[in-house]
Amino acid sequence: MNEADQRNDLIIPRPKLERTYNQEYMENIVQNYNLFEFKNHFRMSRKTMEELCTLVAPYLQDHIYFSLEKKECFFIWILTKQESFFAVSDRFGVVGAIEGTDIIIRQPINNAINFYNRKEQHSIILQGVCDDNRVFTDVFIGIPDKFHKTQAFRNSLLYSKLVNNPPLLLPQRHILGDAAYPVSSYLLKPYRDNGHPTAQQLRINEVMSGQRSVIERAFCLLKGKWRRLKLLDMLLDHLIRIVVLVACI
Repeated sequence: MNEADQRNDLIIPRPKLERTYNQEYMENIVQNYNLFEFKNHFRMSRKTMEELCTLVAPYLQDHIYFSLEKKECFFIWILTKQESFFAVSDRFGVVGAIEGTDIIIRQPINNAINFYNRKEQHSIILQGVCDDNRVFTDVFIGIPDKFHKTQAFRNSLLYSKLVNNPPLLLPQRHILGDAAYPVSSYLLKPYRDNGHPTAQQLRINEVMSGQRSVIERAFCLLKGKWRRLKLLDMLLDHLIRIVVLVACI
């Protein structure tokens, strides 16, 4: 498998999902709430919210791409509503979750050592992004499992599109990843453990971890339905990628 093959994503050829997002919900809707509407949704006045932001600001500066005010509103909305995480995320900018999983393969004829993973098996990485319905919206297939999933991410076409100008995602839209991924304007991850996390950081991490697991459930369903993905006994690299892609559709 050459470098060019590794950088070529296989985009799932499905019709674009007609899903309406609450674009700029914080900026265009929350900011226009009157006093009663704001307190009804957030269980506190704007003045109290501003004071709360001031109090917690010193502890919430590591996610610089997500405004402090939006983080506060996001967290308070989760506490006050019984909506699903992705329903809340839809209002505040999260469009999907990203993760990588191993696809076990037969020992390749060439460069076998590059595909030898920590579990003493030969495998490739399947990187997937899914929505709240566990539908894959983007996949990147074939980079050797010798590499970390963050390296797979940086080698994917998805990454190139996210950092391009204009970027793939609109401003204030984000993908949700775990702690291994780099935080950025387009990718959010849990707060890092610095040894003394605040109660709010722990709660946010707990919620994010629980709801980001939608991508892990998507992988479990994928491998449970298409059991051949537990071991692809094939030698032709391009056919391996095609088989995995078709299973993801």
